[in-house]
Amino acid sequence: MSNFAIFQTGLRSLRAHQQALDTTAHNIANANTLGYARQRAEMRTHRPMAMPAMNNNGQAGQMGTGIHITEITQIRDYFLDQQVRHELSRKGTWDGEAEKLTRIETFLNEPSGEGLAATFSQFFKELEALSQYPESTATRQSVIENGRMLADTFNQVYNQLGTYREDLNDSVEARVLEINTLGERLADLNAQIVRAKGYGDNPNDLMDQRQLITEELAELVNIRVKEDNYGSWNISIGGFHLVKGDSVHEIEAYEGEENDGLFSLRWEHNGHPVTLQSGKVEALIRGRDEYTGNFQERLNNIADTLREEFNALHREGHGLDGSTGHDFFLGEGAGVISVNPHIVENRSAFAAAIIEEDGDVDPDLVPEGNADNIFRMLELRDERIMENGTATMEDFYRSFTTEIGVLGQKADRMGHNQENLVSNIKKKREEVSGVSLDEEMANMIRFQHGYNAASRLISRMDEMMDSLIAMVR
Repeated sequence: MSNFAIFQTGLRSLRAHQQALDTTAHNIANANTLGYARQRAEMRTHRPMAMPAMNNNGQAGQMGTGIHITEITQIRDYFLDQQVRHELSRKGTWDGEAEKLTRIETFLNEPSGEGLAATFSQFFKELEALSQYPESTATRQSVIENGRMLADTFNQVYNQLGTYREDLNDSVEARVLEINTLGERLADLNAQIVRAKGYGDNPNDLMDQRQLITEELAELVNIRVKEDNYGSWNISIGGFHLVKGDSVHEIEAYEGEENDGLFSLRWEHNGHPVTLQSGKVEALIRGRDEYTGNFQERLNNIADTLREEFNALHREGHGLDGSTGHDFFLGEGAGVISVNPHIVENRSAFAAAIIEEDGDVDPDLVPEGNADNIFRMLELRDERIMENGTATMEDFYRSFTTEIGVLGQKADRMGHNQENLVSNIKKKREEVSGVSLDEEMANMIRFQHGYNAASRLISRMDEMMDSLIAMVR
């Protein structure tokens, strides 16, 4: 090898170790950067110098020419990345469910002295008190006021659920906009990455950004990621592409008539419905439809049963003023049920008595001191008139409040378990891809020694060349 070739070998070593030091510095600088995967300068021997066969002077057939950096690679385990995305989507589901069930439990306010169960029980306790003193106007007033409190509690819980359902519906639209925005960012990153790879570069920092945004998307909705031959990520949801190369197929939130005007999701380019299996958006829709909507229907069922059954008995009774045929509760549904204003204004119209036998008024039966109708009303509390005759009204209400509690506990537990699972997988990934400052410092010293050695090589060759030139002068 000529002296000039040795200079080139030393120069290549200088450049390679300088680039390795630059990569090490980049790792150290990004040790705390979210989503950063450590990088490594891949050192390979440079293409050797071949000796022509016809002029072979007995030396080795090839002479090494030093070192060069072939590429700057990321240290990643793509299987762990895939696991993180999958488990983040499931975590989004359980976190979303836990949050929504907690809010619903707050609206129901059970068990407490102010919830629907307590006001329901208090209403019948006042009826019991009135059965002892049916002629007492003060006790009648107490029954009427507790009836109004019961109706107001129905209204409050139902309307709070309705307002929350509207909020969840608005959140669905906002999350869809977020999904589309993330899709646009991913498509733009795909274009930049493919362009850089076309120049022969490894755009590691851009790929870190893409990984981080993809994990944000995974927490919102179930996704599948597949890399094509150009380094672009194609991301699909339920079999249809959200991102394909540098193009985006957006999701549309539309008010479907089949869903009472609430938002449904479909693909803008083909109109197919979006299939959701996990993620925060799926939890939003489930909370809106299966929880708030379903629980509103159950409240309606209880309120309407109470109104129909109680009114049927109240119409057959007589008040202190002899009036009859009045409904006690008005309004269809838990959101509007109320006490008849006529009875509120005229408490003597509360029909506590029965003064008819076989359809004829019995003059010996007078409203004062007569509580026969109240005894019939009190039987409603223990009568199995819900769920096809298998449950009382209180049992029916208690069953679905218990169900909410059980579902909430399950969501909390599963969310906690899922969070631990995601944390463990990320920890494993960090062991592979994360920056170890100790390791980087050791690399820095190693590369620095290599750089210094190459510098000394060039210095020594420079001295030899000076000596050689001095000899031939």
